[in-house]
Amino acid sequence: MTKTKLSFAILLLLCSSVYFGFSQTVNDSVLFRAMEDEITRGIDQLEYKDYAKPCYISYEITDSKDLNIQAELGTISNSDTSNSRTWSFRLIVGSYELNDENFSGQNQGNMGMGGAPDILPIDNDYWGIRRSFWLNTNDIYLEAGANHREKLNLIEKGKIEADALKLDDFARADTVELLLPCNFVQPDIEKLEKKIAELSNSFYKYPELDFSTASMSFHQNIVYFISNEGTKFRIPVNSASIRVSVSKDIDDDNRLSSSFSYSAISPDDFPSNEVLLMEIETLIGDLMENEKAEKLEEDYTGPILILGDKACEVLMDNLFDYDKSLFAERNNLVVDYNGDVYFEEIDNEWQSKIDKKILGDGVTITALPKLSSWHGKPVLGGYPIDSEGIIPPDSIVLVEDGILKNMLSSRTPTNVTSVSNGHYPFTASYSGVSKSKSPSVIKIEDKNGLSEVDLKAKLIETAKEEELEFALIARTIPSNVVEMSYNIYKVDLETGEETILGNIYLNGNIEAKDMKKLVFGKETGLVNTGTGGYYDYGHLSSCIGPTALLIEEYEINVNKERDKIHTAGDEITNPLELVDRSASGMTN
Repeated sequence: MTKTKLSFAILLLLCSSVYFGFSQTVNDSVLFRAMEDEITRGIDQLEYKDYAKPCYISYEITDSKDLNIQAELGTISNSDTSNSRTWSFRLIVGSYELNDENFSGQNQGNMGMGGAPDILPIDNDYWGIRRSFWLNTNDIYLEAGANHREKLNLIEKGKIEADALKLDDFARADTVELLLPCNFVQPDIEKLEKKIAELSNSFYKYPELDFSTASMSFHQNIVYFISNEGTKFRIPVNSASIRVSVSKDIDDDNRLSSSFSYSAISPDDFPSNEVLLMEIETLIGDLMENEKAEKLEEDYTGPILILGDKACEVLMDNLFDYDKSLFAERNNLVVDYNGDVYFEEIDNEWQSKIDKKILGDGVTITALPKLSSWHGKPVLGGYPIDSEGIIPPDSIVLVEDGILKNMLSSRTPTNVTSVSNGHYPFTASYSGVSKSKSPSVIKIEDKNGLSEVDLKAKLIETAKEEELEFALIARTIPSNVVEMSYNIYKVDLETGEETILGNIYLNGNIEAKDMKKLVFGKETGLVNTGTGGYYDYGHLSSCIGPTALLIEEYEINVNKERDKIHTAGDEITNPLELVDRSASGMTN
């Protein structure tokens, strides 16, 4: 029994104990033995009334260390370290074929949150760990058992036809043992504070900025997992990032803002400040250019050419969206308050398109979940094993020549996937890990891709055919190092001249019917980015795909009712404009 984004099943219990300074040398044998012995007890001894026994139990313990640093104008405003131990488990009552999951009945009570104390020892206390799991496992078993019993009663009463439940509720999987080397590293906090302070100090040269900040985070996790199937693993789940943000008011109604970020596995992989300071110069120079930008006065519907990293980001958002996705969905069985029984609708339009065309001729999309580097650059979306104990294959062809061939899946069977292909991974986050569906690493290729020059010509041609006055280009601010923001430009249909627009953003969804008309660039790049759409849980995914994308029909809405930031005469003088930095010892 677990709870995911798309399931009304019993809640996956998550408990956390925050503490400081636990030993980095974790006694693995104690943790694994406590979890294994408690699983054996649960499988052998859990029973109540006419409830079925558990068919599956898995336990997970995560030890974490987090570091967060933030600076403004050369001063550290926050530097925080924390250690924590979190845990969760999954318990399924019934059989793999028919159990309590994928069902939302009327007897779910408090969704599986037991009344037992949510306490887990921070030291490796065998009996303390077992007691914590035992108290909460019993509560979850009662919830899951009641849910499963209600499901069986509906079948016995004829409210559910047996053949309507032809899909198994939980997919079987091979037994896996994967014990990777795991050690916490001690970052040089003083050095990192100095690095972030130096980045933020550079903003002193720009007193016209109303806000500026530089920050970094480093999340280290060691995850221990074991199940009654015999699967056992220990893996590191780490992430590190730097983010720089700036903004300024340009008039009573508008504020300009921009940012860049850099993602890595460790702070050791961060670029030097010499490199990052040049990126800051680029970022602020672009922000100042936007201050003079023309405003788009009316909503726009027509073609748009997207250039740079933003092309991959838009593609990922629309390949894994609410109503169209390369991730297979399960439609849950629901009993409403009136006792009516029905299956939820599947919103994913593409799920009924297997062996049918969903993209243009020549387009192939492949998942590469184990890929770690591409042309010497780190690929951050890959992983060795997912949170359900599935080692993903090296590659999965999802779309071939525009035709949908396969979909990404977890251990919850769907009408198009009977087994998992390992796409329910962990994500490093503050004080632990989270679990969610993720595309991992997606490679997008188009054998008919066009050059940027040809794409711009096609953009103008399409706009003329639609009798528009201009076309739009969204261009990522150039950088070979960090993930930059983007600008939108108005394109003159006669001269091709571009004029920057300062008050609009990409906010439209590409309709499924228009995905077939996408025109890709022939150049390819790598973007490590969070996935948007339905699966935007913060998991860092990677896209190896085109650096240019032409969308023939795209809608951008202009917000004409902006609340005023302040009224004329309210302005307070920026104190930085009055500072004599040479007298105070400050440097540019």
